[in-house]
Parts: sequence; C-alpha cells; structure tokens
Amino acid sequence: MFDKLIVITAPDFFRGEADTLNELFGAGLKRLHLRKPQGRRGEVEMLINEIDPKFRKLIAVHYHQELVTAMDLGGMHFSCPGSSETAVLTDKYTVSCSLHNWNELEEVQKKIDYCFMSPVFHSISKIGYPANEALNKVPDFAKNVFALGGITGANSHEVIDKGYSGLAVLGTIWEDRSQALQRFKGLHEKLKAYGS
Repeated sequence: MFDKLIVITAPDFFRGEADTLNELFGAGLKRLHLRKPQGRRGEVEMLINEIDPKFRKLIAVHYHQELVTAMDLGGMHFSCPGSSETAVLTDKYTVSCSLHNWNELEEVQKKIDYCFMSPVFHSISKIGYPANEALNKVPDFAKNVFALGGITGANSHEVIDKGYSGLAVLGTIWEDRSQALQRFKGLHEKLKAYGS
C-alpha cells in the first residue's frame, strides 16, 4: 500500500505549512492525512494548492470529501466507522477510518483499505487521553492497522512488535514545528532500519 509511517497534519493552519509539507514529501513521506477540523473548504483547498501537485495522490483528507475527486487526491478518511458516505468513493481512492477497539474493526474491515487504532500510548496532542491497554496486541484478523496515539522515536519499534502495520503520528511531529522535518526523518530512518 504505502510506507509504515503516516503523518497527520496539525489541526490548525500555520505560516509556512505548505513548505514544511513539501519538505516532508521530499524526505520520503508516502501518506499525509490532511486533518483540519475547523478548516473551511476554501482554506483546505488553498493549502492543497500550495503543495506540489505531484504529491496530491499521497494526500488523504478528513473533511470536505468532495475535494478528493475535485483535486484528484489519494483518499478520504472517516471518523465514524459505520458511515454510509464511504460508498461514494471508488477503487481509485483509498478509504480509511479512525477506530478505538477491535470490535469496530471487525464490523468495517471489508469496507476500508486501512485504519488508525488509538490510543496505543498516552496521547501527545490530546492531554489526558490515556493509552488503551486492549490495543497492546493486534489480533490475527486485523489487516492494515496503523497505531495512533503517543508514538515517538523511542517507542516506534514497539508498535511494529505489537503487530501493527505501521504508525500514524501527529503530536511528535508538530509539537515543535521548527523540528518537524528532523523528527520525521528520525522516525523514517528508525523504521527503515527496523526492516520496513
């Protein structure tokens, strides 16, 4: 499908964001989840337009689903596992969703290409959002599951050891935006050295 490392954007827009995202893609990022909960369609579209067009197929959006087809992006992400909206997408685009337990995955696994399962560790971006111990081991039926929540360079190998297909990161990349590229490179190299 793609790399073991997925980056989720910071929830807010910030100066120089498109430049940073272009740098991440240039450094080897294969999947970006563009998640702007408060972003209006025009703002999200403007950000996408500032990203090099050659990277559009590497972008999945969390809101404004119509942008996937309008801008020929890579996929759409849903927060609700039972969403009937997934039916509007074709095999041309990936469909993913966010889940919090293995029962949810059993219900939707055939309807999605991959999912985020969280929180695997104590969240960095959501203070007071503790790890879910039930997510410590991936069951045999689970396919294409990416761990989310509290992932850092120090525990990234543990995620793969637990049986996850890869990891999705937000806080560890964006908590110090001036270090985003360096943090991405560090995680990317650790995963490559680990056999990804």
